[in-house]
Amino acid sequence: MNAAALLGDAVCLVGMLVAVVALAITPAVRPEDGVYTRVVKAVFIAVWAIYAYVAAASLIEGLVPGFDTELYEGYLEMFAPMLVLAGFYGAYTARQYGDLKRAESALASSHMFMVEMVDAAPAGIMFLDPSGAIAFANASAKEVLDLVEDDRGWFSAPWKAQYGPTEQFEALLDDQSHTGVPVSIAWPDGWTVELEVSTQVTRDARGRAGGYVLTFERPGPTVRAAEAR
Repeated sequence: MNAAALLGDAVCLVGMLVAVVALAITPAVRPEDGVYTRVVKAVFIAVWAIYAYVAAASLIEGLVPGFDTELYEGYLEMFAPMLVLAGFYGAYTARQYGDLKRAESALASSHMFMVEMVDAAPAGIMFLDPSGAIAFANASAKEVLDLVEDDRGWFSAPWKAQYGPTEQFEALLDDQSHTGVPVSIAWPDGWTVELEVSTQVTRDARGRAGGYVLTFERPGPTVRAAEAR
């Protein structure tokens, strides 16, 4: 091998080793923060390390008579393009994952904003699932109806005998929307609250009822039955 070829191999070797070092010292990121993840970093380091090995083997063959690694060089050079494809696929996957995480974060922020806005509304707002169980109640609804939410997200109240369907609103839970329907809520000790309840049916992609939104204005002063007598 002539001196020019040896010099070319040496330059290639140095350049590829510099690339390996540069890739190694560049910090990897999480998939949601960029495409240079740990997997992508490892793949591209492996690719440049393979080419550095090939350049080193070619240089040694020119300097050491009888030294031959042609078989291994061929296998490694065939393997390197597959690693490159794997690296680009990993980068693409990381980008898709990052976009998904950012979309989820934006959706969660929007959901939290809507929940806070509904919770601050002066009117009582509740969401009942298809079975009639209370799945959500804002602050006004909780205050007016003495609703207590446990750590499972289930609501209980003195006038409500169980965690399941809410019988007091059962007549409103059909396939129609309602406006200003009188509903009387009675406590065991005689305390009653008269409400005018409006409902809106929510539907899933197939058009089936997915739940019911109930709203009511805060009632005026109420008295216990015993006090009224």
